[in-house]
Amino acid sequence: SGQSTTLAWDRAFSVRDACWTGRSTRFVALLNARTSRGMPGAEDRLLLYDAATGECLLSTLNTSVINAIAASTDGALIAEGGADRMVRLRDSQTLAIKQELRVHDGPIMALAFHPTRPILATASEDLTIKLWNLNDGRLLEELSGPVGPPRQIVFGPGGRRLACLSGDRTLRIWNLEDQPASRQSE
Repeated sequence: SGQSTTLAWDRAFSVRDACWTGRSTRFVALLNARTSRGMPGAEDRLLLYDAATGECLLSTLNTSVINAIAASTDGALIAEGGADRMVRLRDSQTLAIKQELRVHDGPIMALAFHPTRPILATASEDLTIKLWNLNDGRLLEELSGPVGPPRQIVFGPGGRRLACLSGDRTLRIWNLEDQPASRQSE
């Protein structure tokens, strides 16, 4: 049986999401204050933990509701997105914002990093999924077709497919090799 570490936080918060920062023992947790999101007193925090010791290394308060976080494959970046339609790319060791992009016309609900390329996929309640070049912030491709608000997006292991699970319990998969912009960016 494996060893475990127990992490604790203020009971006024609930964990909404978490992601590992690469292959290290660190991970980032997204915590929400237990009040109606977006209302006075609501609070979204990102906390950087060391899973080996259980120590909270850093905490940062966000001024907007965060719906999703994701970590880059190399663990260097954390992406966050939410109600303000912005994606913030943060340094995974300091949680400092490195770049901000306005990416959608509706709240961002899901994020995914490409497994081998500097590409971030964003999914929104505006029923679009967008692929972004992280080197220059340029939009590579816009995919339409989630029939309900997206809840999760994930690249296939080779990055050639992208799946979206919607709130209406549908799953749609795109073959990115068939997308003109994806071929140009690869």
